[in-house]
Amino acid sequence: MRSRLGSAVSEAQIDWWTNELMGKTGKLAAYSASASRIDMELADELPRITAPTLIVTTQESGLQSVEAVERYAKRFPDARVIVLPGDSYHIAAVEPELCARHALGFMARVSGRGATTPARAAE
Repeated sequence: MRSRLGSAVSEAQIDWWTNELMGKTGKLAAYSASASRIDMELADELPRITAPTLIVTTQESGLQSVEAVERYAKRFPDARVIVLPGDSYHIAAVEPELCARHALGFMARVSGRGATTPARAAE
């Protein structure tokens, strides 16, 4: 789990991730999610995502390089990439407050430029 969560996380965070979050996932749900992802290739579908999209990654993510993330982001019509220090590829689990602040700032900027927000769309 350290390779997923990164070198800076505490043993308590690893314990929470392993035993509280992931360990309590139903076996069928975990298997089904993993099995469905094996042959899934979504890169060609990214341009269909028209909502403004925030992608948060880390400098040394073990999942993909920053360059790969930026290449994928270019396939979205409206994406922004934020690169945080660290080596986690589950950065929202490791730094939830920081990621939430970035997400809130992103949503404020998007709504400030005239994009339709969910509240307005429901009116």
